[in-house]
Amino acid sequence: MKMTISLKTWLFFAVSLTMGMAAGFLNGLTGTGAGIIFLLLFRLTGGEISKDTFAFSMSCVIPLSAFSLFTYRPPEPFSFATFAVTLLTGAVGGVAGAFLQQKLKIGILKKVFAALVIYSGINMILK
Repeated sequence: MKMTISLKTWLFFAVSLTMGMAAGFLNGLTGTGAGIIFLLLFRLTGGEISKDTFAFSMSCVIPLSAFSLFTYRPPEPFSFATFAVTLLTGAVGGVAGAFLQQKLKIGILKKVFAALVIYSGINMILK
């Protein structure tokens, strides 16, 4: 049985592989930024930025952040109590944000996301 794969499929695979590696590299280098790469990947592959796109982007970032955590290794001494409290409050904030995301229009989400990226960039350049 002969399998043929179209050029479009190969191109999609190559772009996805490249962007995935770029997202992982950026996340490992700076501890953030992979979500931006994933959103760009969705746009380049013909997708529309939607609420589902933001959610899928975050689901891709979670494992990358976990790999970065284990690569960076926390400084000594490491407080598991602080980690637990931060993780729990972060989870509560994540659930609240996901609930609010479902209520807001996509245009508002795009503007909030863009404002956070711009603010973070300016803050990092100036400090």
